[in-house]
Amino acid sequence: MKSTKTLSFILATLIIFSMMLSVPAQALSDKTFGDYRYSVNDDDTITIEAYTGNSAELTLPDKIEGKSVQVIGNNAFYGNLNVKKISIPNGVTVLGESAFANCTELTKVVLPETLNKIDNATFFGCTQLTDISLPDNITSIGNGAFYYCEIYGP
Repeated sequence: MKSTKTLSFILATLIIFSMMLSVPAQALSDKTFGDYRYSVNDDDTITIEAYTGNSAELTLPDKIEGKSVQVIGNNAFYGNLNVKKISIPNGVTVLGESAFANCTELTKVVLPETLNKIDNATFFGCTQLTDISLPDNITSIGNGAFYYCEIYGP
């Protein structure tokens, strides 16, 4: 009897654990606009969640579906090896965690005056980044936001 209970407990634990592994930590939206994957926030603004294109120079959209783009999400451009210059439009207030991390060819970023938060590791490992100016409205820069960037060093 005791071994049956133990076996049942072990099987139940394994089933629950395998179910937890199959759920992604952050599911991406299936909404797309050109080469961008995005979601609509509770306040009816847009978060760009991913970029799937291969352009060297990008000007991000300021509106999608007539709604303002306000957030560049966590890992949105992570590891993109094509982008060299990116312009972020007015209206964007937050650059998410690791949003541009390890974009090793990125050399220039144009930030909007509306930006107030750069999250942790946003530009981590952007080893060629030499041209970026921080707007006056920034109130928060996360840990390691510019680690291993040419402009600031390790």
